[in-house]
Order: sequence, then structure tokens, then C-alpha cells
Amino acid sequence: MLNHSRCCEVELKPTDSHPWALHGIANFAPSSRCGYNSGNMPTADRFNARIGLALFAIYLIIYAAFVYLCAFRADVMAREIGGINLAVLYGMGLIIAAFVLAMVYSALCKRSDEPESSEARRA
Repeated sequence: MLNHSRCCEVELKPTDSHPWALHGIANFAPSSRCGYNSGNMPTADRFNARIGLALFAIYLIIYAAFVYLCAFRADVMAREIGGINLAVLYGMGLIIAAFVLAMVYSALCKRSDEPESSEARRA
């Protein structure tokens, strides 16, 4: 069962500190009422955030390599493998990699409403 007392409610409050406020664009900043910050975030949420950031970094490296090859090594991307050029294969690989990383995240992340194991409580 989900513990609703730990759920965050985000309220948007107008602010004047954002640079776009100078241009008259409506500016709203989130105001969290859940009381979480980096120091008191639940263990499962911290773990999930770390896993998410690590998987994001992996994807960022794969994508940066794609951008580098497209921008500076077009000759490499023009090579054909099995009748399809490498740019198309790499692009399809990016989509597949995103899906695979999402499945890895789903498999590794912890639910915040699950009770912690006895080993985690002792630590």
C-alpha cells in the first residue's frame, strides 16, 4: 500500500527571479511541500535516482558518440553494413538502447512503498 504521507505535492508559485520574468513571460517555480531534499530523501528514492543518473550517463555517451560521428566523421556514418548505411543502423540502435535502458531501470529500481530489508535497516 502506498504511504500517501510521503508523496510530494508540488505547487507552482509565481517568482520574479527567473530571467524570463524580465520579458513578461509567466514564470512559475515548483514549491515542494513534501520536505524532501538531498539529505532526507527516502533510501529507495535515492537509490532509484542514482540508478537513473547512471543509466542516463550511459545513454548520453552513446548519443554523444552518434552526434560526433554525424558531425565530424560523416565518412564513417556513410559506410554500408548489410545494405543499410551505418547512420540508420546507429539511429535504430539508439532507439533500442533507450528501450533496453528503460527495462534495466525498471528491473533495478526499488519501490518506495516496499519495506526495507533487514540488512538495509542494520546499515
